[in-house]
Amino acid sequence: MTPGRITTIAINAMGGHGGGVLANWIAETAEREGHFAQVTSVPGFAQRSGATIYYVELFPKAQSEAAPVFALMAVPGDVDIVIASELAEAGRAVLRGIVTPDRTTLIASSHREYTTDEKLSRFDGRRDSSVVFDRCERAARKFVAFDMREAASQSGCLLSAILFGSLAGSAALPFPRAAFEETIRRGGTAVPQNLKGFALGYERGLSGTMARPGPPSPRSERKAFPSSSEALELLQEIRKGFPDSVRSVIELGALRMIDYQDSAYARQYLERVRTVLVRDSATHGYVLTQEVARLLALRMAHEDIIRVADIKTSRRRFEEIVRDNRIDGSALWDVSEFLAPRPAELFDLLPDRLGRRLSASPGARRLLERVLSGGFTIRTSRLPGFLTLYLIARLRWLRPQSFGHMAQSRLIDEWLETVVASAERYEFALAIADLLTLIRGYGSTLERGRRSYDQIMQKIEVLKGCADGPDRLARLIEAALADEDGEALRGALTDMSCEEKAA
Repeated sequence: MTPGRITTIAINAMGGHGGGVLANWIAETAEREGHFAQVTSVPGFAQRSGATIYYVELFPKAQSEAAPVFALMAVPGDVDIVIASELAEAGRAVLRGIVTPDRTTLIASSHREYTTDEKLSRFDGRRDSSVVFDRCERAARKFVAFDMREAASQSGCLLSAILFGSLAGSAALPFPRAAFEETIRRGGTAVPQNLKGFALGYERGLSGTMARPGPPSPRSERKAFPSSSEALELLQEIRKGFPDSVRSVIELGALRMIDYQDSAYARQYLERVRTVLVRDSATHGYVLTQEVARLLALRMAHEDIIRVADIKTSRRRFEEIVRDNRIDGSALWDVSEFLAPRPAELFDLLPDRLGRRLSASPGARRLLERVLSGGFTIRTSRLPGFLTLYLIARLRWLRPQSFGHMAQSRLIDEWLETVVASAERYEFALAIADLLTLIRGYGSTLERGRRSYDQIMQKIEVLKGCADGPDRLARLIEAALADEDGEALRGALTDMSCEEKAA
């Protein structure tokens, strides 16, 4: 801290990382140590929903009888300390210019939360974190970075406690260690765990640690196949009947089908993949089979009401809630689920004929819209609420004959037939396979995607006769994803004439 100058601190944090807690801890510590302090925050969506910038300014009371006029937001080139709860947010701070080599101490966790672009990639879209790390190191006067998420997990504390300790250890603020620790004690929440995490962060901050992240690691191992004889027989069938290059994807898909429905459904998945495999070849590296297997697994395990209820009542979900919120065994806690199902989602659960009839009835739709208006809340941490969703989740035996499932099956079979029929033009078949990516999500997003899919499928025969058919189809998919009202796709569909015919 420079005498006579306000100390400026920017905290870039994602939702759940405790950025607000950290900002308040810093302000409280400073006020007890004889400083004026102000905390502001600006929620934003720069990276993923939930990213927020907290801004703290401090000034010693000994240098002024009245509080100075504090700013509301960080200004590029005028920030003393930047704290980031993960590496991509640190990189964004550098891009904004609030990290500078003449004055900024940058404290960041070196772990990564994947960005939306990385998650939406058809393949492995993960970026190399070391590039961001190098930029941060060059941009800051002092850089403290290590995997604070792992440290928080080891300590059983909030990530903010590790960041708070790293700040204290970095000596960027002129307060003694005891003052920081007293703030945690006064908070009264998970004090032993947070003090343990603080101590770990303090030692790393004191030493000026820079633990460089490695390149993206191979994807984590999936959970094992169930030990039932049917599932193990299925696994052996996959290992004997499919090429090495696609086997891992197909095993993951089959496992997903078992978890979603049962072994019989997984066998249906394998039969559908085989219809493509017999038209594929090692010459092409079985890329079409792999892409179809991946997209097919996602579509066959679409999230209907039964699936949502199953996820929300799973043991794994409650374990994650307890772990992520650092809830100890004696604490009282509650989980409330807000549900807002649409009439179409309830019609999907009904037997095929009844569901088709009611979904075509304006009166039935209006009645359900009134009943479901505003949604409702179910407390799954209480027995009545938990049993409600648990019993819905147990209705998976109804799924194969339901209206929604039958409609999905017809869609999948038509898509597969179109892919297989185009297999001789390999790149065109791959582009048709990618069409299924338009159908995703739920509610209005799902309806828009289905409309776009149908519009493009109507043009497949025309595109099949074009020499640049694969490129045209790829552009139509991009147009369908470009806006919500479909204007870009309608414009792209206006001129479908081919100057050059396919051979």
